[in-house]
Amino acid sequence: MMKSLLPLMSLLLLVTLSKAEDVKWTHRAEEGEDATSTHYYFFLTEGDEVTRVRWVWNGGAQNKPEVTEFLLNEGGKITIRTSVADRTHVEALVAGKEAPLTKKRDYSIITADTSRMLIPPPPDKTLTDEQRIDIYNLISLLAKARKPINGKP
Repeated sequence: MMKSLLPLMSLLLLVTLSKAEDVKWTHRAEEGEDATSTHYYFFLTEGDEVTRVRWVWNGGAQNKPEVTEFLLNEGGKITIRTSVADRTHVEALVAGKEAPLTKKRDYSIITADTSRMLIPPPPDKTLTDEQRIDIYNLISLLAKARKPINGKP
């Protein structure tokens, strides 16, 4: 009997440990694209610094929702992750909650004290067009007017 329960108990433990904790976002913003398509932006601040930005596109009427994460780490590293989710998770994602994501891209750009302000991941010598677009989007999101969540400043 015990041997037959072991796989089930292992699976339950794995699911429990792998469930991501919801982020306690401090600010949010959103903008509609059309009647069914909306972009949702979530910001996590620590003190005066923004440390994480999540951009969720709800996928419109029929596409999978897309998530782009910008992690701004001490030391100047910017990690950029793009993912998609199943449409069944749209409600959770647009509410700023965690949901299962399928990663499409994940890379980091390091800031350095050199004549080049941003250095792409090796072996690249310059930022790609896609990386430049990601940085432009991050700057645009950081400049966006946002509202505090739960009365946080």
